[in-house]
Amino acid sequence: MANASPCLLLKIIWIVHFALTSWAMMSVYLPLPYMFTHLGVLAFGFWAIVSHESAEAVLMFLVTLCFSIINDIMLISIYQPRADAQYNRPGVADGYKNEYRWALGMSIVNIILKPVSILLLYNIYRSRSDGSEFNIAIPGIHTSGQSSSNQPGRGPYSSIESAQDSHPGVHGRPPYPYQSAPPPPNYDNKPMPDHGNQPSPPPHA
Repeated sequence: MANASPCLLLKIIWIVHFALTSWAMMSVYLPLPYMFTHLGVLAFGFWAIVSHESAEAVLMFLVTLCFSIINDIMLISIYQPRADAQYNRPGVADGYKNEYRWALGMSIVNIILKPVSILLLYNIYRSRSDGSEFNIAIPGIHTSGQSSSNQPGRGPYSSIESAQDSHPGVHGRPPYPYQSAPPPPNYDNKPMPDHGNQPSPPPHA
């Protein structure tokens, strides 16, 4: 799924919401604004599928899908109590009751799946807008074993290793080279002065 094509994901998102919207409209308990809102969402989604390189089409699909979540919650919270009192009263046929319950369930499932679609659409929009490679990962969260510098072959502890290499001797290890520097050569064969054994000058009166 991580290597899925953005065009294929757009088609899956569009088909899923098309089916759920159609099933939610099987009952007449939802008003016309519900249908108009989802017609706009599906229209922008179709535009995003047809225009393979258009980032604006994906952005409009994303924005209208975000708005439809608020619109769906508002319409269902207003009209569901009315429909419940209308269809669950005595004398109503079971077919109408089942039709209402099915439409209500599909409209709720449609709301639940929309945040997942929004996350996928945001990644598709980002890949189209800046030309980067498409990835389903959540923005700002790196997967395991992937360094922040995106260098191949480096693990999550590369920063610690680089810090140790740049500061040798931090853990008690002497810096390279490990041996002390040799004394300068004495070409005149004269004894080297020993500054450590020289007497200190007398104090001034």
